[in-house]
Amino acid sequence: MITFYCPNCWNRIEENIDTCPFCGFNLADFIQLTYEEKLIQSLHHPVPSRRNIAAQVLGNNNSIKALDEFEKILLSGETDYFFLRVVLLAIAKIKSTKSLELLKLAETNPNTLVREWASTLIDSVVNGLPIPEWDRGTG
Repeated sequence: MITFYCPNCWNRIEENIDTCPFCGFNLADFIQLTYEEKLIQSLHHPVPSRRNIAAQVLGNNNSIKALDEFEKILLSGETDYFFLRVVLLAIAKIKSTKSLELLKLAETNPNTLVREWASTLIDSVVNGLPIPEWDRGTG
């Protein structure tokens, strides 16, 4: 059985409806979004692997637009280490001065592993070292 979600609020919805009964999102508008915008919305998908994949693709595609959403995730109190690991790696892959700012923000995360990962990525970015590749821990 296929489960359908509203791409705006991620509540489960019926298959053939035009408007989400939870948030009022016009589902026809979804097709008007760019691929990048759809990926950014997918960062809030209820299935963790989908969120990880979206973050990976945004990082690989050097999505400057995704940095604002990554910042919101870092400030949200998100506690899923594996998702934060993917987000930080995606941030490190995006070539922008804001990327370094966000990695420094992650150094203040309550989770020791997140802080250490952020520090490792900062070292790579600042010293021009290769950014680590995706691994099992990053999606």
